[in-house]
Amino acid sequence: MDKILDIEVKEEIAMHHHTQAEKQAAIDPYISSGFSPTAAKRKLGYPSRSQISRWYHDYLKDGYARGSDKRPGKFTDEQKRVAVDHYLANGRNGSKTVRDLGYPSRTLLTQRIDGLAPGERKCDKPRKRLTEADKASVLARAHPGAAPTIP
Repeated sequence: MDKILDIEVKEEIAMHHHTQAEKQAAIDPYISSGFSPTAAKRKLGYPSRSQISRWYHDYLKDGYARGSDKRPGKFTDEQKRVAVDHYLANGRNGSKTVRDLGYPSRTLLTQRIDGLAPGERKCDKPRKRLTEADKASVLARAHPGAAPTIP
C-alpha cells in the first residue's frame, strides 16, 4: 500500500508546473553552490538536476527562466462564445457545430458548452437507473425459461 501512495505522490509532483518565482528560487542556490544542481536540488527538494540546469541556461539567454505559468488558449473568449451560441441556435447538434465552425473536436466543444452554458447540453439530462426488479424483468424477457441472475 505504501508503494501505491509513493507512486501517487510522485505523479502529483511530476505534474506540478513551477511558477517563475519557484524557478528563480532554484536558480539562485544553483549559482551560489558553484553551479551544482545536486546541491540546489537537496536544498529545495525540487526539481530534477537537469531541469535546474535548463532553467539556468534559459536565465542566461533570456534573463528569466522560460515557460509561462499558464499556456495561452487557442481560441479567444469571443470565439468560444460564438461556438456555444451556434450550438444552442442550431438544435444543440455538436457534430454540426464542429463541422460548420471547423472546431477541432466535439470533446473540446463540450467543454466550452459546460463552461459557458452549464446544463444546456442535450445529454445533460439525468439518465433513468434501472431498479433490480427492472433488471430481472429485462433478463426474463431476453432469456425466457432461464433463472434470472443479476450480475
